[in-house]
Amino acid sequence: MATRRGSRKTLQIMANPKVALHFGFDDTANNHAESFYASFTGLASVHTDPETISTHGLSEKYRSNWPDYPNDLALIRLSPKRLEVMGKGIWPNESHWQPQGIFLP
Repeated sequence: MATRRGSRKTLQIMANPKVALHFGFDDTANNHAESFYASFTGLASVHTDPETISTHGLSEKYRSNWPDYPNDLALIRLSPKRLEVMGKGIWPNESHWQPQGIFLP
């Protein structure tokens, strides 16, 4: 994931690398009939070194969003440890409402 160097997100990750990345869809128009989410938890790291940016940096199409590219770009890498999902036929445990999930190697 790309962001600006010194952003709140990079400072928070450098202070505490435990993160969650959440993808969700709240189908409020249909009373949540098709709502779902997936959530990854794990450890993140911030990369600003020239080698990583030259290998994994932005394509030409997106570089204009960084006025001082590559000097103001930071890349975030997530090493996921767990994935939880719910919705679209995948329901939580009824006794404690914990979503279905797996630990990732």
